[in-house]
Amino acid sequence: MTAAQNHRDFIAIAAGAVLAVIALTTPALAADPDWNQVGQALGKSGAVQSGGIYRVGFPRTDLKVSVDGVAIRPGFALGGWIAFQPMGEQAMVMGDLVLTQDEITPVIF
Repeated sequence: MTAAQNHRDFIAIAAGAVLAVIALTTPALAADPDWNQVGQALGKSGAVQSGGIYRVGFPRTDLKVSVDGVAIRPGFALGGWIAFQPMGEQAMVMGDLVLTQDEITPVIF
């Protein structure tokens, strides 16, 4: 996967997150969020965790990283994620992205 493809993937994830938040802020979804809609918007399903938090992981399987000759597994330390927590009629969103140096500026701007 090229840096340009990764950039497009991250932009798609961010756009999907915005769409998911918009969907969750409608009063009709306030009582019981439909996390399937969030999974569809992100292009990947997640899992409901304690506290009703819906979390979707995005491991960077395209990166080959080692520390002192030991390979780091993507699911262990190279994983981005996004999580949604219902807050009344809205949702709070938090997340983390794993970026290479070349991806930082395109993602910020």
